[in-house]
Amino acid sequence: MAVYIPKSRLGSGSGVAREERLKQRIESTPGFKALRQRLAEAKEERKEALADKWESNAEVHRWRSMSKEEQARDAIERLVPTAKAVEESRTGKECSYDDARKSAEKIAYRHDADKAEKK
Repeated sequence: MAVYIPKSRLGSGSGVAREERLKQRIESTPGFKALRQRLAEAKEERKEALADKWESNAEVHRWRSMSKEEQARDAIERLVPTAKAVEESRTGKECSYDDARKSAEKIAYRHDADKAEKK
């Protein structure tokens, strides 16, 4: 019967210690340290750029300026087209905007009730 021996276990000594020494040697080189520093700086710059982009987004400002009630109404309005498509596929008939809105409101209020129960 053949036995599989990992490459790291071949030869003398522990393969793990050898790999660890190699890793330490590579990480201690000046080039690797400089590369790691540049990567950290690039990550920080990207993070700041994304934060600035998020803060300058008009949609974010509009959402923050809304009250909780306005946010709920806006969420229902965004849900209506999806609810309309679901109702039409479920029944096979044309669904009116009012019926889709009622369905979306029912979903939203059920979601709010579920959130209240969890608290």
